[in-house]
Amino acid sequence: MLGRMEKELIEDHNKDLDEAIKHCKTVIEHNQSLIESLERMKDVNERKLATLKVKGTPYTLAAEKLKKVKHTAGKHKAHGRKPPLHPSSK
Repeated sequence: MLGRMEKELIEDHNKDLDEAIKHCKTVIEHNQSLIESLERMKDVNERKLATLKVKGTPYTLAAEKLKKVKHTAGKHKAHGRKPPLHPSSK
């Protein structure tokens, strides 16, 4: 009787350990993916820096660059006119 209870406890503990191992492997895979993404970003930044060194221009982060915004509120994209309401209204 005690041997059977001990066996069940050990089996339950092994199941818990298997779940913990599976979870840890998932976390490790996710972290590895993040590391690879960061390494790619670093490579891109290194290439940008190399290009800027050749050009002789100072490096500015993308977040610090001014955004160029084209204001077209109320204007039609072609020739600055609004389109006709209906083809028959010509």
